[in-house]
Amino acid sequence: MDRVSQAVKALVEEIQRMPEAPAPAETDRHAFTLLLNGIAACRRAPGIPSHMGYRTLYRCGDEPASEELKAHLFRLYGIYDRESLEKVCMEQFTSGREYEQFMTFWCDAPLFDLEELEEEGRRAFETRFKRASLFRPYVGERGFYAWDINERIGLGRLACACGIIDRETFDELTDYQVRKAQVFYHTFKDYAVSCICGAVYDVPGGDEEDMLSFLDLNRKLALHLLEEGGAWYRNAWYAPEKREWVSLLPHNEGPSDICTGTAGPANSGRIRDGGFLPGMRAMNTAGIRTTLPSGP
Repeated sequence: MDRVSQAVKALVEEIQRMPEAPAPAETDRHAFTLLLNGIAACRRAPGIPSHMGYRTLYRCGDEPASEELKAHLFRLYGIYDRESLEKVCMEQFTSGREYEQFMTFWCDAPLFDLEELEEEGRRAFETRFKRASLFRPYVGERGFYAWDINERIGLGRLACACGIIDRETFDELTDYQVRKAQVFYHTFKDYAVSCICGAVYDVPGGDEEDMLSFLDLNRKLALHLLEEGGAWYRNAWYAPEKREWVSLLPHNEGPSDICTGTAGPANSGRIRDGGFLPGMRAMNTAGIRTTLPSGP
């Protein structure tokens, strides 16, 4: 995995060297929510012929387009209503939660005893733990939350575009993701690094070539967003009027509230015996088509 580590290191350095906009536009909460979906929004989806943009929620142009997108979401994820959308988001985009568990081991305060796990669960944990360690020097306590945020908001946008959920439901479901972004990140550069690291960590099977390929794909998208004229370059990181709070995995015992700017190790959900992972990710990283925005 040395090649993956070296590629990530080079990418982080490349991102940090990129120029900052001298006067980025102020961003309201709704636009910021869409900007957090920057990388996923560049993927093509059936029923959506062009980039969805970052100012308003995209709506499919007609009923056939809506039905095409609904069929796609059901075929790939089993999404057909709010409940199934929430279930997929909770079960398939768990990189941030897994990293929290690893943090407790790195800090010598393990959340659980590995001996509690059955052999299959322990083997899965150790494999993912070793893989996450590759990215720790670059994400630190920020972990992989950005990837989960990007993907969950992205699925919400698609569900809203075809009428599975409405704007009010979208805002309700994404509010926690926005607050979590406020806690752990303060620039789109930091967010981009976490997002790409989470994406590569999450590649099914952990094959090095697949990881490098997915890193390169997401690198190109992130650099497009961060380069002069890109959406993350043009727009400032959202600054709420009041400090935002987030409760990390409130079903755990012990305190878990973290306020903006003071993120640190947090408790996480207990790994189930017999299996550390909830199941293989639905995303197929091969052959992903992308489309870059031509406007705001």
